[in-house]
Amino acid sequence: MTVTRRNLYENCLYAEGLVKEKRLFDAVISLEVIEHVANPLEFCESLSALTIPNGATVISTINRSMRAYATAIVATEYILRWLPRGTHEWSKLVTPEELVLMLQKASVSVEEMAGFVYNPLSGEWSLSDDISVNYIAFGVKKGEASSTNDREANLS
Repeated sequence: MTVTRRNLYENCLYAEGLVKEKRLFDAVISLEVIEHVANPLEFCESLSALTIPNGATVISTINRSMRAYATAIVATEYILRWLPRGTHEWSKLVTPEELVLMLQKASVSVEEMAGFVYNPLSGEWSLSDDISVNYIAFGVKKGEASSTNDREANLS
């Protein structure tokens, strides 16, 4: 069978489509997507719905900071032209604090966060403590067993 762009996308589903199918995964990873969705909170809720209790949710995105605007939008889209102009909208970028709150509302506890830093001399990316431009968050979906234990502890 010859793989074409058309049949590659025919079988793709959005997170919401997988939720409707009642699919569950040990880990759900969304890289550089949340800044493109219409409703980030609903998207986080869909990711959570796809994650088993105590499973991992990983999200990477671009921070809504002036430094990110200068590098991730102006430099990559308009100067270097690595991405088509208009790929990112400033208003849709998500700060780390906003992402943590959205994930908490979706029953995901953020355990770790790190930045991605690009080294133009080596052409390589590396993890960093600097979350001012690109960052990645690792969270764990709250487990059903712990909520049952909490209820039992409250009844004692």
